[in-house]
Amino acid sequence: MQRHPLHYTSLYDAVFLAAESLSSARGRKVILVISDGTDTTSQVQLRDCLKLAQNSEAVVYALVVQPIKSEPGRNLAGEHAMIFLTERTGGKFFKVSSPESLHSSFTNISDELRTQYYLGYYPRPRGEKGKFRKIEIRVGNPTYKIRAREGYYAK
Repeated sequence: MQRHPLHYTSLYDAVFLAAESLSSARGRKVILVISDGTDTTSQVQLRDCLKLAQNSEAVVYALVVQPIKSEPGRNLAGEHAMIFLTERTGGKFFKVSSPESLHSSFTNISDELRTQYYLGYYPRPRGEKGKFRKIEIRVGNPTYKIRAREGYYAK
């Protein structure tokens, strides 16, 4: 029996539900998205998805599978949404166009998750509960690369 895809994707809903389920979990939290990046049927908006991912302290990694034939004028909004989400949660975006690049992306994510450092601080004053607070991390050596979430929600 051959099945035909229905072309419906609730991508933001899926990330939202993943972040919601991780919000009470302890330890490192990672959401791995494998998709073409296009959302067609979600009930939640991208900004709500981002807010909950940030609130749950989850890092989002996205592997966006590119079509076999890349047509001119192809809609890139889904890719841009995934870049937006990954950059703001401290994750990373990967374009996948072949089995080799899929394997390479998984290896990259695995290596990265094993070699991370954590930095913590206690802000003063604590600020208004529920308000988003931006953070900036700088290093003196320009050869080091920092990738971190853009901030957090005060609890």
